[in-house]
Amino acid sequence: MSATHTELYFHALFAVRDRKPLISKRMRVPLYTYINYLFRLDEQHLIAINGAADHLHLLFRTSPTKAIADLMRDVKALSSRYVNDNGLCSKPFYWERGYGAFSCSHAQVPRIRKMIEQQDTYHQHKTFHDEYLELMGELNIDFTRTSILNWFNVINR
Repeated sequence: MSATHTELYFHALFAVRDRKPLISKRMRVPLYTYINYLFRLDEQHLIAINGAADHLHLLFRTSPTKAIADLMRDVKALSSRYVNDNGLCSKPFYWERGYGAFSCSHAQVPRIRKMIEQQDTYHQHKTFHDEYLELMGELNIDFTRTSILNWFNVINR
């Protein structure tokens, strides 16, 4: 084969530090627009972005030359700086250090996109914690409840 073709899709999610509900409806459009700009600047393709007051979901296609860890680090660092520098939040704004990133197939993209677009409705009944545990179960990811609770900083508070 003389050419290379890749379609690498990821569903990523990350939370505001300490799960504080700091993402106001007023700041969503500028924050989401800026994150989309960061993806385009890095020649990546953001398909969907949405979330709740305490976390974000991203669905994107990426190139095999871009490490997910680098992309998440850059998006989180630059977007929190953008929020703080532009006064979009009345309190200091930071993302949690960790994130979840899950590969998905091209066939799963429409379903994941719809789920991300419906975050407002979804979070009327479920917390981010419940959503994350449900996602882990749907993906059949082996995890210990303790490791997930540590990630959510629930233990030892």
